[in-house]
Amino acid sequence: MASVRREIKTARRLAFGDDPDVRSSWMDGPARILVVDDNPDSCVALGEVLKLVGYHVMIAPTGRRALALTDMHRFDAVVLDLGLPDIDGIDLLRAIRGQAERPLVVVFSGYERRQPEAEEIGCDAFILKPRLEQLLERLETLLAELRAPEPAGAPKVKHRV
Repeated sequence: MASVRREIKTARRLAFGDDPDVRSSWMDGPARILVVDDNPDSCVALGEVLKLVGYHVMIAPTGRRALALTDMHRFDAVVLDLGLPDIDGIDLLRAIRGQAERPLVVVFSGYERRQPEAEEIGCDAFILKPRLEQLLERLETLLAELRAPEPAGAPKVKHRV
C-alpha cells in the first residue's frame, strides 16, 4: 500500500509540479487514454493513477474489448500490455496502427524480447514494467508533442505515422 501511495504522489508531482492546484500548461482539456491489460489489478491501478494525473481513462481487459473501444471512441493514447489472453498484443498493436484515427501507442509490458517487433510496427514508446514513473514521463512528453501548435503553413498531422 505504501508503494501505491508513493506512485500516486509521483504521478501528481509529474502532472502538477509542486503545486497540486496547477495543471500542466499543455493540456487543453484532458487527454483520453485507453489502458489495455489483462491483469485486473494492474489495469485498474494504472487507470486510477492516470485519472489522478488528470487524464480521461477507459480500461480494456482483453484485446477484443480494446478494438471495440477504439472503434467507438477516439483516444489520444493507448497504453498496451502485450500479454493478452485473446489476441496477441503485437497483433493488437498492428490493428490499432491500421485504424484511421491513430492514437499514440505506448507499450507497457514485461515482454522485453518483443520490443524490436513492437517498434518495427510503430509503437511510440516501449516501457518495461513496472517502471510507472518512466511511463508517466514518456506519456506526458508524447502527448505534449501531439498537442503542440503546428507552425504556420505546416501540414496538419493527426498522429505520428
